Amino acid sequence: MSMNEQSSSLYHDTKLYYATHGINFLKPEYTLHPVGITLSPCTALTEAEYERMENLTSAINILYAKVLRDKEFIKESLQEMAKADDLMQGLMDMLDDSYGLDEQMYVSRCDYMIDSETNFPLLIEINMVSVGCTHLAPTVQRLHKFTHRYQEELKPIINRADDNWVSAMNSLMLKYDNPDASLLMICLDGELNQFDQYLMMTDLYEKHGIKPLRCTRSQISEITFDEENRVFFRGNEIGIIYWRTFYNHHQTTPEFWDLRRKLEKSKAYCVPTAAAQLIGSKYMQATLSNPDIVRKYLSCYTEEEIQEVASSLGHGISHTVTPEFTQHKDMKNFVMYPERWVLKPQGEGGSNNFFGMDGIVRLGLTDLHESLKADPTLEIAEELRNRFADDWNQFVLMKWIKPTVFDAEFLIGDKLTHYEDAIFELGIFNTTFVPHSSDESIITRSDGYLLRTKRKDDREGGMAVGISMLDSLAIAE
Repeated sequence: MSMNEQSSSLYHDTKLYYATHGINFLKPEYTLHPVGITLSPCTALTEAEYERMENLTSAINILYAKVLRDKEFIKESLQEMAKADDLMQGLMDMLDDSYGLDEQMYVSRCDYMIDSETNFPLLIEINMVSVGCTHLAPTVQRLHKFTHRYQEELKPIINRADDNWVSAMNSLMLKYDNPDASLLMICLDGELNQFDQYLMMTDLYEKHGIKPLRCTRSQISEITFDEENRVFFRGNEIGIIYWRTFYNHHQTTPEFWDLRRKLEKSKAYCVPTAAAQLIGSKYMQATLSNPDIVRKYLSCYTEEEIQEVASSLGHGISHTVTPEFTQHKDMKNFVMYPERWVLKPQGEGGSNNFFGMDGIVRLGLTDLHESLKADPTLEIAEELRNRFADDWNQFVLMKWIKPTVFDAEFLIGDKLTHYEDAIFELGIFNTTFVPHSSDESIITRSDGYLLRTKRKDDREGGMAVGISMLDSLAIAE
């Protein structure tokens, strides 16, 4: 087969596989909008590098699971930040309610970029609610495997995120005392990613016979409780509440907070609980970048592993924006060189962060930035302390990462574009069972990934707006 024939066949196979496997977003009036994908799998990662990231993810989730058992540490670490953040404060107010059952389970995704200077995986964030594409991501991996079936030099890294998710949900449902109970997925109204969610639901039903239901934010008033505190939706008993919304400030309502507290106290398993969602905050990530804290919870790990976990969580440099931090040299560096930093609030999902001068404007420091540009020797620590506002506590400051650049072809619908400045962000899925008793073992499993490829100058990574492409990993042998 000639190169031209291969190229034509690749495009043709991709389009047909794409259309027949639901790789779409759903817009109003049931209008289909194609998910952007790469034409070929990414080969910028070696198998050893991927395995290293899986092992790192397992260690990070063991750390988070042990922190989840330590309610007093969560309170002590997050209480000041929560005063400046309504979402976090609402979750803090029901922290005690998360420990009513014998066990908690969460599904997380650790999102990494690999620093080009050190070749070390740095954690962008850990998501506890905004954990999409457990089924679309493996679909794209299978697409690439099929469309490149004649390229024997490519060894795909199999993506089992879908199997891991349904297996974990089945294991949790077996702990509930009614085998006929349903899983209730609570989602956004007008959710674009419904195809992924319906793949999750059908997979769960076909493999384990669990009857899933879907409830949007506007339908939460239909959730009811009986005298035993069991949960029902439209007459169906619910064993698992699976949260896929209410993970940032724009999504909460007074009705939500009333319902959330009732659900935390109910007989149903909440995935995640309020406590698990709290520890997924950026503030906790920055707190856990302290090697001494990591060492406390991961005492059975080697010193090298402890340092790797702490370094990945903290990007090497990660700070909570506190009155004490105003005196740190990195705060001055941020004011003078904001393009080197990202100011992050606590919500999950995209479009929350402040990049470059947007962060300076958000903290009201434009005049100090201009003064420093005029005179870099200017001392501003005392002025920063005087200007410190309580709402600064809701932010963390993380250094901008410079990942390795490679070539990629982006396909959105019929439009195919070649770029020479692509970068990737790799999210590794994890399911973790956390018994509250320290005598019982934590069970955590890292299996499956979400690979998003975009251009290096794109700050956010939204797939729905065509910035990031769904991708998969392959090893070039």
